[in-house]
Formats: sequence, C-alpha cells, structure tokens
Amino acid sequence: MDDSRERLDALIRSGARRLTGHQRRLFQAEVATELCGGNPRLAERRFGWGRATVDKGLHELRSGMRCRENFAAKGRKRSEEKDPQLAADIRAIVEPHTSTDPGLKSPRRYTNLSAAEVCDALIATGYAKEELPRERTMRDILNRMNYRLKPARSRIERVLNWNLSLTVCIPSPTAPGSPAPVSPTPAGA
Repeated sequence: MDDSRERLDALIRSGARRLTGHQRRLFQAEVATELCGGNPRLAERRFGWGRATVDKGLHELRSGMRCRENFAAKGRKRSEEKDPQLAADIRAIVEPHTSTDPGLKSPRRYTNLSAAEVCDALIATGYAKEELPRERTMRDILNRMNYRLKPARSRIERVLNWNLSLTVCIPSPTAPGSPAPVSPTPAGA
C-alpha cells in the first residue's frame, strides 16, 4: 500500500513538472484539495511543491480569477540597463565606424568593428576588464542596439574574384591531345 502511494505521488509530481504557470498552479491546487484537504503546508511536505505557489493556486481556484505572471521582471537585468553609461560609451565607439543599409530598406546599421575590438576600446577608455561583459554578451548588446557586423566576403568569394581577374587561358590547337584546327572556309566556296 505504501509503495503504491509513493508511485502515485511520483506520478503526480511528474505531471506537475510538465505544466507551467497558471496550469501548474491549478493542477497543484486541485491535487492539494483532493489529497491534502486544501492544506498547502501538507502539499509542500508530501509533494515538495512551494507552499506559496499552492496557496496562490488555491486562491485562483476559489476566486476563478487568474493571477498574472510577470516573466519579464524575472532574471538578470541587461548590462546596458544596469549601466546606461556603458551603452553611451559603446555608441560613441561604434558610431564613427558605422554605415547604413545602402538600399535604405532597413533601419539596420553596419559596423566594421568586432565585439572584441569594442571591448578593447572600452578598456582603453578606462573600464576594467572585470566590469565589462564578455565578448559574446557584447555581441548581443551590439545586436540589441541595432548594429550588425559587416558581412565579410567569404574565402570562396575572394578566391573566385581572384580567379576571375586572371587572364583566361585557352588551350592552343597545337597542344598534344587537342583536335586539329579547322580552317575557315571562304565565303564564296
């Protein structure tokens, strides 16, 4: 009997993990109502769920109103939001090396500076390396500020352009293994 209860509890925990947000809270509230007599503390002890979450789900179940999630407020603030001066300094460094879309079809701006070069320039202006974001984060910051790295020509394009600039060699008809030259026939013959 105790083994089947543990298996049932594990199944309920697994089901709750597959749900998110409002759906998970409602599921936890229904389970707490049926199996724990509506007691969030007992549901916490039995299933390992957060007591506050179960309590919020019970409130939503009783009232019929859904609590809104504020997912945007969760997580870490962006580097440029934490330090607005950093964003201004990045713009000051990148702007002289910026060009717009030649066709003016997008608001995108292109720069020939890489994220590593921007980091180096910030260090040269007085920032400590430890207080700057990493190179990958700097790339993300530049993208959020609507700067794109100028697409560099690929190696294949450079080789093809080099090959096209060379003179085209046509094998001579007297080369071994080539067909005999055909003599033009006169127009009147």
